[in-house]
Amino acid sequence: MNTKQGYSGIDRFRIVAALLVVAVHTWPLVSLGVLPDFIFTRVIARIGVPFFLAVSGFFLLAPYAESPKASPAPVGRFVRKTAIVYGLAILLYIPVNIYAGHWDGLRSVGDVLKMVLVDGTMYHLWYLPAAILGAVLVWLLLRYVGLKGATIIAAALYIIGLFGDSYFGFVGQVPWVNAAYQGIYTVSDFTRNGLFYAPIFLLVGAWAVRRQALPRKTAFIGFGAALVMMVAEGLVLFAAGTQRHDSMYILLPVCIFFLMVWLASFRGASSKALRDISLVVYVIHPWVIVLLRGVATPLGLDTLLVNNSVVHYLAVCIISFAIAIVLVWLKGRLLPGKKRQAAPKRAWMEIDMAALEHNTHLLQSLVPGGCRLMPAIKGNAYGFGAVPVAKALYRFGVRDFCVASLAEGIALRKQGVKGNILILGYTHPDDAPLIKRHHLAQTVVDAAHGVALAAKGIPLPVHIKVDTGMGRLGERSDHPDALIQLFTLKNLRVQGIFTQLSSCDSRRPEDVAYTRHQVANFKAVLEGLGQRGIPLPQTHIQCSYGILNYPELAADFARPGLAIYGIVDEACCFGPAPDLRPIFQVKAGVALIKEVRQGERVGYGSSCVAQRNMRIAVLTMGYADGLARSLSCGGGQVLLHGQRAPIVGNICMDQAMVDVSDIPAAAAGDIATIIGPSGGAEISVTAFAKAAGSIPNEIVSRLGTRLERAYIVNQLENTAHAAHKVRALPKAVYARYQKLA
Repeated sequence: MNTKQGYSGIDRFRIVAALLVVAVHTWPLVSLGVLPDFIFTRVIARIGVPFFLAVSGFFLLAPYAESPKASPAPVGRFVRKTAIVYGLAILLYIPVNIYAGHWDGLRSVGDVLKMVLVDGTMYHLWYLPAAILGAVLVWLLLRYVGLKGATIIAAALYIIGLFGDSYFGFVGQVPWVNAAYQGIYTVSDFTRNGLFYAPIFLLVGAWAVRRQALPRKTAFIGFGAALVMMVAEGLVLFAAGTQRHDSMYILLPVCIFFLMVWLASFRGASSKALRDISLVVYVIHPWVIVLLRGVATPLGLDTLLVNNSVVHYLAVCIISFAIAIVLVWLKGRLLPGKKRQAAPKRAWMEIDMAALEHNTHLLQSLVPGGCRLMPAIKGNAYGFGAVPVAKALYRFGVRDFCVASLAEGIALRKQGVKGNILILGYTHPDDAPLIKRHHLAQTVVDAAHGVALAAKGIPLPVHIKVDTGMGRLGERSDHPDALIQLFTLKNLRVQGIFTQLSSCDSRRPEDVAYTRHQVANFKAVLEGLGQRGIPLPQTHIQCSYGILNYPELAADFARPGLAIYGIVDEACCFGPAPDLRPIFQVKAGVALIKEVRQGERVGYGSSCVAQRNMRIAVLTMGYADGLARSLSCGGGQVLLHGQRAPIVGNICMDQAMVDVSDIPAAAAGDIATIIGPSGGAEISVTAFAKAAGSIPNEIVSRLGTRLERAYIVNQLENTAHAAHKVRALPKAVYARYQKLA
């Protein structure tokens, strides 16, 4: 999903949906006649609640819907937030329930559980437990039967619910069917309360994600046609008298699907305020109905404010929205959220977590079914921050990580990183207690290392490294007896076996042949183990370019490094590079603009002598921050106002100078882009590395610790990307940053 822009159409329709929900509970057209009110309130307005469910599914299930091979995103956060809202709503309506005697009929614990967990403690609150139940059920279905299987099951549940709702009259005369539905009604007053209703609309939201390419006009026509047919369906059922209730129609999921696709086509800045206002209106409008009726009687305004259904509806809407707006405003003043971060003073890195999520699910979709990602977060996650990156990946569904050293693994555990962590490098056997204490897995780098680890008498989970031709760590693949011995050592619990491909990023025929040779060696090892009756542990062989160039290799894990951070050299890909998005940009401030006359010198060593009168911008970034010194004297460039400015003179430890003579708009306080896009230009990390005579791996891992890391966790408006001045950053950009490290 493109997260550069929000879904403004969806956000705006939330207000319409809230108005429709209010209509369901106020019957606004009943003064004009039963039939007009039925059409509007009991058919058209019924799209309000399923719309909210579909929106939840749209965002909650979006990564899975785009890449079905990915693991479904965990629903814990959604469940917690919804449960908190539900708990507050229950407390809010305690006075109303006591006054109205709604709890007088409760006779047992079962009655209380039914009310709280299924029917809701107020007539409109059933939606919240239904959303929780539906989300958990959909998550389980996606894990075990996939999107299509989950949709089939949810559709079957919806059909069952349909015949207990609008179509009950067609089946209610059959004794055993009637008895079955009566059993359902003892658990839930209506079949729309959860199991038979919520899952299908959550999945409709997921399908809307997959069909966003549908033309806007087609989606609108589809929505209009489905709505008209649903009205006709409702009128037929109304005339036939088959409806026990009127929440479920055959055309309702179709209507919601086209509505969601149509609304998703309207892109723009998202609005949390609209989301919050619509939620508050949904929760509080029954309170407003009660208060309005209570005030109207003593004031003698019953005829106007209560009996006139149109005025009553408008009054409830106006008061509900006024209260919601005030509450949302107060929330923003009293609970402003994360404290605004000050703009960096020197140089910094912007890390886009949405791009990291996109890359994660894209790579998961490229590996064979059953293969899971084990991202490499060594070297402080290649410089991007191992702790925030690992925690974000865990939220995206990743459960396995690999690091280079014991110290890296311990640091992650001390910061609360969950999941399985494999140490890829050598760990001294004396540190075996630390491996066990911090619940890490260790790579056995050769047979002697395995024997030494086992001799410590501490049960350890290990992965065996096989050297198939890399010539680095690992027991040689042509030493089968040594490899087999590792499986027999008492204290080693072998969980995995893997190798490293040395040339999978090369298209040269001899390198491709060598990669195939390594793969054959690894397969021969696995076959040899099988022939000796040794159960095979989990396997992994692919790194980033292994995934991109040899996606057919079947294994239990794949270990993406640079690729998961969006760094790929197209020249190293066998085909077109996939849509991996760089997760970072590097920027620095312009301290001042200096006039340099012809013949004057710039920088250490007098390496630059001005051949003309020049304007020099002094950047607040040097080689101690990761700006490679090999880029000195015209070897590299930066971007200012979308134009390229060559580096002049030698790069200093803390500053660098660039020529802005041909960029008249350049001024002190500007932002220079070192790596990333600016205007219509871009300096990729690959281009930066080539200019520096290095490789992207080295460049990103050597970006200095002095660089501040700002993690973008919300969507940025387009105007934020256009900010040029450092002094504008706090308002335009950094108010939307959350520092995670």
